[in-house]
Amino acid sequence: MGLLVGVAATGSILCLAHFLNCRRQKGGEGRAVPDGVDRITISSTALFCGGASLLLGVEAIGLFGVPISFVVLFLGVLWILYLFFLGRCVFLALSLPGATKLCSRIGMLTGSLLMSLLVVEGILDGVVPKTPYEISPNPGHGSLYREEVLLPNLLTPGFKGKTVHPDFPGIPVSTNSHGFRDREWGPPGEARRFLVLGDSFAFGLGVHENQTFSRIMEKNWEHVASGSTLRAYSMGVPGYSPSSEFLLLRSHFDRIEPELVIMVFYTGNDIQGELYFADRLSRIDQRRRGLDISAGEGPDTNHASLPGLESAWLEDYLPYAGRVSKSERERVKKKRESLFGTLGSVRKEEYWTKKSGLYRFARPRVESLFAAGSVEAAGVAVSPIELTVLESPLHEDVIRGLGYNLGAIEAAREYCRKRGARFLLVLAPMRFQAEDVMFNEYFARNTLVDPGRYDRGLLHQTLGSECDERGIVALDLLPAIQSATRDGGAFYHREGHWNVSGHRLAAREILRYLKSLEWL
Repeated sequence: MGLLVGVAATGSILCLAHFLNCRRQKGGEGRAVPDGVDRITISSTALFCGGASLLLGVEAIGLFGVPISFVVLFLGVLWILYLFFLGRCVFLALSLPGATKLCSRIGMLTGSLLMSLLVVEGILDGVVPKTPYEISPNPGHGSLYREEVLLPNLLTPGFKGKTVHPDFPGIPVSTNSHGFRDREWGPPGEARRFLVLGDSFAFGLGVHENQTFSRIMEKNWEHVASGSTLRAYSMGVPGYSPSSEFLLLRSHFDRIEPELVIMVFYTGNDIQGELYFADRLSRIDQRRRGLDISAGEGPDTNHASLPGLESAWLEDYLPYAGRVSKSERERVKKKRESLFGTLGSVRKEEYWTKKSGLYRFARPRVESLFAAGSVEAAGVAVSPIELTVLESPLHEDVIRGLGYNLGAIEAAREYCRKRGARFLLVLAPMRFQAEDVMFNEYFARNTLVDPGRYDRGLLHQTLGSECDERGIVALDLLPAIQSATRDGGAFYHREGHWNVSGHRLAAREILRYLKSLEWL
């Protein structure tokens, strides 16, 4: 915090020093700009830097609860004033004598401002989370994620940190020695053993670890199966899809030996996740055969020739994939860490719209000033992906992604069957699917979008029918959540993950379904 204050204060000192230097100058023909313009120009710039230092400190400590949005707006007005007076000085420099001396003063003024902004950018880039879903590590802990072979974003064992998302800030997140958000895996004793796979919904993003549906199932087990206890091993990893989850299952099954494996399929991004995974496997296939990816050789972009996801095929590819992933990561890391790589990134527009710390710091605060009454403020912001997966008839990319998902799900089911374990697929709907108010409000605000093109239940119905044909047992949570929502319940955070009520409903429905199957 002190560093943030000191950085911007340095710019203030430079500007004020230049201001004092201007006051010592003597009059005469060499003085091209009146004292008033000098004073206003330098003072406004000094005020910008000083205000930045003060308000960055306010942001860091939450002093007096000052809305930082007004801070950003205030600084923006000062920036506009600075540009206005800078333009005036340039105009006078071109029309009055003494232009050389004036230009040097403008250069020093601008340089001090830019230096302050660049230093602040460097600090904010290291302080401000890259995304709202980033988990901020506690002191002494590194990143939550690590990468290994085909699987990105494996969780780091022994991690401790907190969420930073504005919808659920400060929730503790920790991992056990195996790298999962779960208790340590001690001997289960006489407890029944379930293994839970999935993405951020199974991980429990947005709730405490003891509020996830896995833990709630353990607590409520005695109500549905008296005389026994349950140990639910949670292996949810944010961003995962069925193919990645299948690989996790294969690597940890023998350690747990569960009698039931539950895989959570999330409508919102598992289709997209499988398309990304298939693309990665396709590129690995091209490299293994010595093809030039950049020249477009090898399988077509639709992955029509991509092999299936049977475990035997993956066994052949894993060693090669590991070498490719490691060498590729090292190459990209060296490029990013080099001076030319850094300069190359900064000069690109996407750096300032996606990676800049100053941009990530300012954008949500500026948007909050103007979001009142907007679609986002009403909680009905919908991504293009969420709309695409609900199109009727299903989009061709959705059909392809659904095929990849079914291949991985069926492979996981077969793996469990051969080892004497049951398998249950749980379909978790998006908030946009489940809430009538959000669905209707979105189209009321977006009149150019035809609601007749979208069917909230089609994807789940299609996936459910395919599962029935393949003998995969599946539980669709969409009807239960829709019904409970219509009765006044709220089961999602504003951004779309389950809240505590959502996890309770999921646990209740899963246990109820297992009892109806006589699997308890």
